[in-house]
Order: sequence, then C-alpha cells, then structure tokens
Amino acid sequence: MEVWAAQMNLIERSARTVLDAYSSLPNRNDYAVVFDIDDTLISVRGFGITPIMNLYRYAQELGFFVVIVTARANGPGSQDYTLRQLTEYDISHPRLLYLRPSHDHPDSFKTGARLHVQDHHKKQVIMSLGDSKCDVGDFGGIGFLLPRI
Repeated sequence: MEVWAAQMNLIERSARTVLDAYSSLPNRNDYAVVFDIDDTLISVRGFGITPIMNLYRYAQELGFFVVIVTARANGPGSQDYTLRQLTEYDISHPRLLYLRPSHDHPDSFKTGARLHVQDHHKKQVIMSLGDSKCDVGDFGGIGFLLPRI
C-alpha cells in the first residue's frame, strides 16, 4: 500500500505539471480533463483516493472542463447513486458525466465518450486518468494509467 500511495502522489504531481502548462493558454474551458471513478477517484474498497481527488479539484479550480467517464452501467438510479457518491466524497459534480449503456463494451464506450466530448462539445481532451487502459486510450490526450492496489 505504501508503494501504491507513493505512485499516486507522483502521478498527482506529474499531472499538475501538465495542467499548469496548459493553464497558460487562453480559454481553459475549451480543454477537457477526463476522470474515471472506480479505483481512480474512489476506491472500490470504500475510500477516496486523495491525490486524484485533489487533482480533480485543481483542474476545476484552474477552469478546465472536467468530465467523468465511467464504465458503471446506466441503469435505473445509477446516475443518482453516482452523483450522491461523488457528493459523499466531497467531489463536486463534473461538467459532464457519462455512464455506460448496459449493452456497450467499456472500451468502445469510453473511447466514444471522449470522442463525443471532442466532436459534440468542441473540447480538446488534454488529459485522462484511470486504472484501465480504456480510460486513457484514443482521444484521451495525455494519459495517466493509475496503478491498482
């Protein structure tokens, strides 16, 4: 757990450097930062992942367009549960929240969601963070693949 915590802190510092570099550009709201939830912002073991939660807040404070793309299935009550959980962990709601349709495969869904941010919302995705390769793939900008516990 100690090595994992050190890795997460290193990722936070590295990702902040990227955000700081992009923050010198005008219209930060034109640039999106995409986060996963499970084992990225919130551990499935029941605790918030502080370095990534801090990074999420930092991206919002700098004025970036913060998006969550999760493989959680979009069933009855899923969005309400997810928003309540984010609030419980003091994670403010994102500009966009994508929940996976139950018939979609997580890989294609996440890629499609990032493409939707780019094409439909006209935002350049500059960074993505998650614990799975599909979280940081195509249309994800600079990807930070998080270690698993």
